[in-house]
Amino acid sequence: MALIINGTTKEIIQDYKSSFGSQAYLNIDFEKLMEEAENESEGGMIAFPTPTPITNEQYLDFAKSEHLKSYQILASMGITFDGLKAIGEEKQENGFGSIGNLGGEWEDYAPPVANIKACSNKKNIENFNNGERKIIEGSAFANKNEVMVSKEFAELNKLKLGDSIVVNNSMNQKESLSLKLVGIYFDSSPQSQELPPGVIDLGGASSNPRNELLVGLDTLLDGFTLDSFGIPASYELSSPDVLEAFSKELTEKGLPSEYIVQTDVGSYERIVAPVEGLAKISLTFIAVILAVGSIILLFVTTMTTRESKYEIGVLRALGMKKAKVATMLVFESIIISTIALTLAFGMGMLVAQPVADKLIQAQIESRNENNMDMNGIIQMESVGVGSIGQDERSITEIKVKLTTNTMAQISVVALLLAGLSSVVGVVYITKYEPMKILSERN
Repeated sequence: MALIINGTTKEIIQDYKSSFGSQAYLNIDFEKLMEEAENESEGGMIAFPTPTPITNEQYLDFAKSEHLKSYQILASMGITFDGLKAIGEEKQENGFGSIGNLGGEWEDYAPPVANIKACSNKKNIENFNNGERKIIEGSAFANKNEVMVSKEFAELNKLKLGDSIVVNNSMNQKESLSLKLVGIYFDSSPQSQELPPGVIDLGGASSNPRNELLVGLDTLLDGFTLDSFGIPASYELSSPDVLEAFSKELTEKGLPSEYIVQTDVGSYERIVAPVEGLAKISLTFIAVILAVGSIILLFVTTMTTRESKYEIGVLRALGMKKAKVATMLVFESIIISTIALTLAFGMGMLVAQPVADKLIQAQIESRNENNMDMNGIIQMESVGVGSIGQDERSITEIKVKLTTNTMAQISVVALLLAGLSSVVGVVYITKYEPMKILSERN
């Protein structure tokens, strides 16, 4: 039972450790940021410091590391159209969205009426995995300059698969790109965000998700200047062990000193803490059982062998060699242990689940009590700055299972103990000569 529970908890811990330990975050080191600000102020008034921004070139360069298993880069840019209309654009023209020609360096600027969103991996296109969006015509983009649009946008502009869509960079209208329509998706998300009473939405048509054009990252990188859009990026390490090497590489590639490369240890500890407690309990239980059980088994085997002393004396008197007697005793012990082991697997599985449920609930209750302060208020645990959407739910139950690895461990331990205990009995009994055993029968 203890080995079954311990084997299950190890698998859970390893899965979560790989998940949390492999996701790398570029977090701001506020302590270092404040220290540098104090040094620069030279005793004067300290303004709240701002970290050096990470450039788009650096985000892309970081993704080329050999220490990464995968990476996810998203990009978004405001656009306008040539000859097409965005959903709700007429309201923007008469509202806050239109600011006219600003002149000067903003001469080529126009208020965006839509957004073009790019993704480095089409398997992670925004809102497709959670079911809010679904392709209803065509397919996802596979090549450069291919695009997907919403059903409403396609109907408004009477677009069909294979049509060309020309988009302009809202920051610089001189930059334009022609895209080929290869997919139309249905979007069930809200068309606009609900704002508090009295708050006006200044985003206009560009804030409507139905006006989002979806393309591959290479399309956006090749079509427009790199500083025209933002590039949020997330990185997954090939192994948690390469975190230090990855951090060193990023520093060499120009990561500002105000940043530190970390994994989400806080969330991992919160989620896995009850399971780790259960693993420690089961491991302690195993150690106690092996120690006490070995002593009892040795004692029982010795007593049993002593009772069989006359039988062994007769066999030895008939000419059976010591080695053959020893082999017979060992095999007898192993056969009995195998039968007992078969029964133990069934009984262990019956009791392992309810015992595991009780133990993990006890761990959760104990942890909650430890997190209570003197006034009975649960203390909040902080999450590292820059952490991205990890599942914060604690593990409240586990489904124990008897794996092949656990069966092998139990079998090896049981048969080793049986073999060792029978050897001790054999050594004890075979040191006597046959005639002496027979003479001591009474």
